[in-house]
Amino acid sequence: MRLLQHRDGAIHLTGDLFDFEIPAYAVLSHTWGNPRDEVHFKDMVEGIAQHKPGYKKIEFCCEKAVKDGLQYFWVDTCCIDKSSSAELQEAITSMFRWYQQAAKCYVYLGDVTTDYKQCNWEQAFQGSRWFTRGWTLQELLAPHTVEFFSQEGWLLGDKKCLKNLIREITGINNKALKGTPMSQFNTNERLLCAKNRHTTRGEDEAYSLLGIFGISMPVMYGEGRGSAISRLKKEIHEATRRNTEEMLQISNLGAVTLHSAKPNRDLTEWRKLESNRDSLNDLAFSSDGTTLAMGSNKEIALLNWQSGRALRTLKCQARLDALAFSPDGVTLASVGTNGPFGEMRYRDYQTITLWDSRSGVALQTLQCHPHLVKNIAFSPDGTILASGGYGEAVRLWNSQSGALFQTYEGRQGYVFSIAFSSDSTILASASKDGVIILWDIQSGVALQKLEDHQDFILSIAFSPNSMTLASAGSDGIIRLWNSQSVSALQTLKGHQRWIQSRAFSSDDTTLTSAGIIGAVELGNSRSGAALDHTLQRRQRCINSIAFSPDGTTLASAGNNGVINLWNSCSGAALQTLEGHEGTVCQVIFSPDGATLASAGNDGVTRLWR
Repeated sequence: MRLLQHRDGAIHLTGDLFDFEIPAYAVLSHTWGNPRDEVHFKDMVEGIAQHKPGYKKIEFCCEKAVKDGLQYFWVDTCCIDKSSSAELQEAITSMFRWYQQAAKCYVYLGDVTTDYKQCNWEQAFQGSRWFTRGWTLQELLAPHTVEFFSQEGWLLGDKKCLKNLIREITGINNKALKGTPMSQFNTNERLLCAKNRHTTRGEDEAYSLLGIFGISMPVMYGEGRGSAISRLKKEIHEATRRNTEEMLQISNLGAVTLHSAKPNRDLTEWRKLESNRDSLNDLAFSSDGTTLAMGSNKEIALLNWQSGRALRTLKCQARLDALAFSPDGVTLASVGTNGPFGEMRYRDYQTITLWDSRSGVALQTLQCHPHLVKNIAFSPDGTILASGGYGEAVRLWNSQSGALFQTYEGRQGYVFSIAFSSDSTILASASKDGVIILWDIQSGVALQKLEDHQDFILSIAFSPNSMTLASAGSDGIIRLWNSQSVSALQTLKGHQRWIQSRAFSSDDTTLTSAGIIGAVELGNSRSGAALDHTLQRRQRCINSIAFSPDGTTLASAGNNGVINLWNSCSGAALQTLEGHEGTVCQVIFSPDGATLASAGNDGVTRLWR
């Protein structure tokens, strides 16, 4: 990838950059004019770019990038050497990812004016040629932040504030406009996004959709539109039926290993990438499932796990303890301690740092709890960050400004778990004293105290529709509560000792629990009845369980380093994943359900696919 760089008052073209060398950058989205007027790669090399009409758009992008604190930017007309077929192939294959990883995307609308003669720019906006071009579809959907500008350079709004108008123009689903991964939409839904869009070259109608479908195929200009569309359909069909197993292993020795195998066959090594990574303390997926954050001692590594490409490394001032992505995947929160690794002293304090995950810039540093922070969580709407731990308080922060606006007192000892309702109006906190408190987030008032547990409450969770709250504790009992009437619905007994993890299925009907006895139990979350199966295999102590997004598969992990996959309907054991040398502390599915991540106290994170 090449970029343009603003340096010494001029615009320069960089050399080829390896993935790990790519800095934070902006991208320009526009429609091409006459090709003779556009600035090409050769024009930049020969130093004649500024004499062409299209240079105005490059200067516009440079000005906006510098204003946003970005030194680098990318423009499709001049950053690709189209005389090289190999480079053109790589660019077309990578373009969706390049837009996706951009810190900002500036849309220059050359046919929309905001001068005094045309005050109603919305009419021109709705009729803009930009909404009819094939390549601009991925430029609308891939970036997190898309800003629209008139030909005079005036900001018209961004993708979020203009989403209703854009939906009216394009017919594209609001979820797609909000950044939901394309993998969450079926083939017909994705094809509908491209309806009424056209390209200058017929083949580009197929090539411009490669990123939308997450596939790649050879670029062969001259084959014609029909052949290109036919090959695209074949690749889409192959991608949907493909059923390979891939595993990426990141070890504390700094080795990254990819494995691939078919079901019921031994894994074989696929690729190995060397790194100097330290042992890992926590991990988190971004909401679109493309980025994995891995926290170690005073360092967070952001990785595109699909390619194994290191995106950037965030240097922390304190030892890292926990990570959490905001729902839109843009902000990453990290918790660190200023004390020595492995120790927690009274004089030590905790800091929460908010990062822009695209640029790696630290946005806010919050000095908060005087003691260990056990939990951080973003509200579903992304506006609030909650923190809780040892220190007898739950704190709520504005995730944009970093301002502390609520402190919930009344806890005794350690706050083990916090959970938001799906509408972001209620926060539940549970602690060592066996009490759950439901807080009204807007007023800060404690709505209810739930005190049926006899001992520690280790975990709480709202069902996806927030109608039910589940709590699990050291007394071996799960309690289900109606979160609206705050009445006890069911008491599920069966575990003999501590319950360490619980999870709802995506349809709200099934609740799982796991405990020290090494069994996973399935219960009907509405009737409280135990389902037909208690899932028990070779795990002595189960630390973590997770449902796949479609609710059909359950993963459980424990102290013996083994991960078991179960059919959540029948209770049948599907697969055993082995590789960790010690306790597996956490398992999570990626948002699209295609990948399972596991982390252990052996300092190893493994991704299974």
